[in-house]
Order: sequence, then structure tokens, then C-alpha cells
Amino acid sequence: MKILAVHPPYPGAPAIQYVPLGFSLVLAQARQQHDVTLLDLLNRSATWKDVDRELETGDYDACFISGFAMQVWGMREVTRRARTLSARTKVVIGGVGVSDIPQIALDYTGADALALGECELEILPMLASIDAGAPFEGVNGFAFRHGDHIVRNPKAALVHDLDALGLPAYDLFDVEGISRRAYNGWGYRSMYMESSRGCPFRCDFCINSVLNDPKMQSQIYGGSTERNSTLRLRSVASLTTEIRHLQERWGIHDIVFSDEEFMTQKQRVFEMSEALKPLGVTWLTSGRADWATRDKLQAMKDGGCRGVLFGIETGSQTMMNLMVKSAKKERVVAGVTAARDVGLGFIANFMIGHPGETRETIQESVDFCREMDLVYLPAYTTLFPNSRMFHERKDTLVKDWAEYFGTLSKIQFASNLLFNLTDLPDAELKRLRNRAIAQTIGFKVLGANRSRLVKALTPVLTAALWTAEHLPARMSFLLRNIVRAILDLHKPAARQIPPYELAARDELAARDGESDGYEESLRILTQDETEGAASAPLTFHR
Repeated sequence: MKILAVHPPYPGAPAIQYVPLGFSLVLAQARQQHDVTLLDLLNRSATWKDVDRELETGDYDACFISGFAMQVWGMREVTRRARTLSARTKVVIGGVGVSDIPQIALDYTGADALALGECELEILPMLASIDAGAPFEGVNGFAFRHGDHIVRNPKAALVHDLDALGLPAYDLFDVEGISRRAYNGWGYRSMYMESSRGCPFRCDFCINSVLNDPKMQSQIYGGSTERNSTLRLRSVASLTTEIRHLQERWGIHDIVFSDEEFMTQKQRVFEMSEALKPLGVTWLTSGRADWATRDKLQAMKDGGCRGVLFGIETGSQTMMNLMVKSAKKERVVAGVTAARDVGLGFIANFMIGHPGETRETIQESVDFCREMDLVYLPAYTTLFPNSRMFHERKDTLVKDWAEYFGTLSKIQFASNLLFNLTDLPDAELKRLRNRAIAQTIGFKVLGANRSRLVKALTPVLTAALWTAEHLPARMSFLLRNIVRAILDLHKPAARQIPPYELAARDELAARDGESDGYEESLRILTQDETEGAASAPLTFHR
């Protein structure tokens, strides 16, 4: 069979580039028995013209499309073109942007079927069902359109032997180009990798608030399902084989581990750090600050780790509790302090505007950052699929799914308010965010004890922040460089690193003037809005 795989664009953030690991593993499984062609619009190695040409002339049996919520609009656009140019092609969508909303996603995109989570081991049976003339019937892990209704097959079992999946289909992607500008790569020849799956926590804005809740899973998927709480670990031998493959074929010398939780198992941290040491790679990973200890962090640094993404989210214990983070602020303090003691750089990820956020809790985050010598650089809490927060509020807040997915695809949600989930007025929440950032920059520059001077300068800094965030996209790198300079002022042993959203390097222009589909995607989005209802606002109201 012939399969066309499309990695759809995210027009709102063209600087974000990466190899999608789950999708590339699916494609690796499929091409064991079938011919696979990839068009990668997100990483700008293909354009919409390429999509049209392949669909019109390729005579494909199936089209696979996968992505995050910001790419679901692109899934619909690919499906629309498939319906026009290759009506016999079965369109299958998947990824965290759609896997928990089968009815909504299939209705919105018009696709034939949808993967309900991990589906690598079900890909070949699913393709066999298409070939046999009974597409998707009896194949676990897929929901599909049957006449006027949606059939939901049982969710597939989790993949417990990750080694058995083999290597992702890296060669289908432009690894040479992506590795030079990879998300969170920071200038290294960098590539994402997965060393484990699973997370024992249930933060209510995260996918694991769904995957670790049997009742919610039953409501979404029907029947009993497995929890994602048990860490499923790849063997060290499998990981080192993959790293050597990346080194030898593409010269990769930096790895970003995409694991949901890297630091909870102490022995695993030691084992991984020791195994990575002789490979000569640097690496980055994420983890909870409240589980970071000096011995873990020292082992990681000794093993080549260049930094950790700490999901701190808030400096307010009240908000930690509302987020169901199962974290204590004093342990977060201990983790950040340990990173500084060891001399390991870190990104301190914060969010603002989670349900229950108030002026007082925002000030608690400012006070926390002041005490910890951090700059508060929060992203707005955004209502994405695959979270308890989403499922509890979608019916009230989302009035038009075309408007929702269209808006998600074109905004930088980190600095643009999509939904206001608090009781604060929109303008007040935005003002408090900018003021909080300005205050913590002031304390960082002038010192934690210079309250009066910081208070006097806060309006100026707030205005400067607003101006910086409204610079033309091609000048956005200035904001990162300014913040980076501020964070480096005191040259601490371990510096706080700005989040990647402030790092948008000047990669927005098409390389060497050639069309890359980015401007075309924006044009199509604008056309969708003009032909439909009124243009979607940047902020939805409760």
C-alpha cells in the first residue's frame, strides 16, 4: 500500500521545529510493509503545493496526519484537499491534539479515522483492514466514521516494551536542517529523543490528568483502560544505539529528552547519566523541581547534562494545590537551590491564569521569584485537549470548534490570552502579568531589597515589555537577548535560561527566498475566516 504522511504546520510559531517522535515511530512501523512518503510542513521542507501534487498524482491508499492542538487546523486543511484530489484515500489523524476528542476532531477535520492514543503496534493491522476492504473494523486503538455516526473501538494497550519499537523514521525528515534550529536546541546540533513514557502525577492541565484517571478515560474511550502512571523505560543499550546512529549519520551532538518525567526514579537518573557520559553528547531534559536533589543533578551534570526544564508553574502553594501538582513549595525551593549549588542551568517554567488565579496568588509568585532570584516569565494557561481542565470547561467555553482550532493555529499562546480562565477581567490579568514580569526583572537587576526603586521603575519596565512583545516578528530575538543579558548579570554558577518562546531566532523568512508554505498557511487561515463567520478574537470570554 502507498501511504502519504503529512506533518501539518503551526503558522503561529514558524520558528518551532522538531522531529515528531510518536509520528516518526508510527511511520517506522508502517514502512516495514508499505511505501511511505512524508511531507513535513511544520519544519518547512514541504509546501501546500507539494501536498496538492502528491494527492493528485500519488494514488495513495491512506494519508496519516499527526500533531498537537495548534496543528489540528492543518489536519483539516490536508483532509479537505484529500477529499477533493484523492477521494479514495483514507485519512487517519492522531496525536495529543485530537486523541481524546474523537467525535469533535472527526467532525471538524472530516477525517475517516482517529488514533486513540499510542497506536504504533496497531498500525499494520489497521492498514491490513483497509486493504481487506473493511477499514478500521475490529482494530483496537481507532475511532472511525461509519455512515452518520462514530464507532469507537477499544483503546489499544500501552506499549510496554519500548525497545521493540526500534528507531524512529528519522531519515524521512530533514534532520540536517531541523537539528540546527531545533526547539530548545539553543544553537546545538540537537535532536529530540524519548527514553521513557509515563508519569505518576495528575496535574490538571496535563495529559496525565486524563491518562491516570480511570473514570475520565472510561468516559472518553469507553471500557477499561490502562493508567499511564507506571514509568516504561527504554534500555540503556537501545538509547546508546540510537544516539550513536544520530551521531554517525547526522553529526548530532546534543539530545533533548522529551520524557514526561525524567527525575523521579533516582537509580534511573544515575544509570542514564553514567551511560551518556562516554558518548560525548550534551543533553537537556525536563523534571519536577520538587524531585530534584543535589546528587541527582550532580550525576546529570557529570554525564553531560547542560540544563533542566523545571515545571515550577507557580510560586503560590494555593495554586499548586488547585493545579493538583502534589508539590510543596519548600521542596521546589530546595530543587532550584540544588541546581544552583551544582552549577546546572535551568529553565523555570511558569504559567499564569490557571483557574483560581487571583491578584494575591500572582503576587505570591512574584515574591517567590524575588526570594529565589528568578525572573517570572509565565505563559498564559491555555485550554488544550487532553487535560482534565479542558474536559471540565470545553462545553462552556468553546462555542465554535472551527474558531477554536483556527485561533490556536495562529497565535503564540505563551504570550496571548486565548481563554481567560480566572475571575479577573481580561485587561487586568494582562496588566498583572506584565507588571509581575517587570517587577521580577527589576529585583533581578537592582537587588531583592530595592523595593522602592523597583516600584518606581516598574511602570517603565512594563511599558518596555509591552513594546518588546509587539515588535515585528523578525525582531523578536531582541527580547530574548535583553532577557538573557539580564539573567546573566550576576553570573551565577547556574543561570536561569529564558523559555524558548522568547528565543524565536530569526528563522521566519523562507530560506534563500524559496516558498516554505508558512505565508500560504496564514493566507488560507485568513480566507477561512473571511468565508465563515467573523474573525476569531485573540481572547475568548467565559
